[in-house]
Amino acid sequence: MIPNTIAALESMMGLLAFALATGLLYGRFSRPSAKIMYSRNVLIAPYREGGKGLMFRLANERRNILIDLEMEVVFSYNDEENGKTVRKFFQLELERTRVSILTLNWTVVHPLDENSPIKDIIPEELERRQAGLSVILKTFDDTFSQTVHSRTSYQYDDFVWDAKFKPAFERDENRSHCIGFEQDKCV
Repeated sequence: MIPNTIAALESMMGLLAFALATGLLYGRFSRPSAKIMYSRNVLIAPYREGGKGLMFRLANERRNILIDLEMEVVFSYNDEENGKTVRKFFQLELERTRVSILTLNWTVVHPLDENSPIKDIIPEELERRQAGLSVILKTFDDTFSQTVHSRTSYQYDDFVWDAKFKPAFERDENRSHCIGFEQDKCV
C-alpha cells in the first residue's frame, strides 16, 4: 500500500513539475514586445512660422493596432563641474506626448523655442559634450492585450541640421499606397 502511494505521488509530482516548467517557459517567451521602427536620424528642421524643431519619426513594424501611446524624450550631455565630468539630463517638452492610436507613423517634435533647454545648440556643441537623446515609448498592444515598451537612443552624430523628412507614403500611378518610411514597398 505504501509503495503504491509513493509511486502515485512521484507520478503526480513529475507531471506537475513538467506542467510548471512548460508554463514558465511559455510565459517567458510569449511576452509581447513592440516592433517599433525609428528613423535613423534626429532632424533639426524648420518648424512653425520660422522656428525650428527637433524631430524624429516612428512607425509600427507589426502593422497591428497600438493604442494609448506615451512618449518620453530625455536629452543628456556631459558638463564640467569642479573639474569633474558630470552627465546632465533634461526631459524635453514635446509638442504631443500622447497619441490615442498609431495607424501609420508619428513624427515626434520638440519645438526649439524659448522654453527649450537646447534652443541654441549647435553641432560642434553636441559633439564636444557627447550629447544624446533617449527615447522611451509605452503603449498598449491590442493583439496581446498587454502594455509593451520600446526604447531607442540617438547620439550627437545622428543629428541632421536643416533637413526634412520625406513623405511617409505617396500614391503611385495605380493609386496604391507606397510606404516610404524605411523601405520602398508598395502595398
